[in-house]
Amino acid sequence: MLSVSVCKVVVIWLCVQSLVSIDKMPKYAQGAFEGFKTLNRIQSRLCKAAIESDENLLLCAPTVSSDMTHS
Repeated sequence: MLSVSVCKVVVIWLCVQSLVSIDKMPKYAQGAFEGFKTLNRIQSRLCKAAIESDENLLLCAPTVSSDMTHS
């Protein structure tokens, strides 16, 4: 389990990253983001690794959105 101080560093690190503009992405990838101007923070941070690398990539995210928790 991550300590609170490590979590704060990760959150701050994610917040200061610039967002990747969709028009700066390779043409073959732009179609998946039609209607969007930029990637979100997580997508922007992982974009280079996902597009320019042949290394394995594991991204974990919560499976429940806030919309699903409100009945």
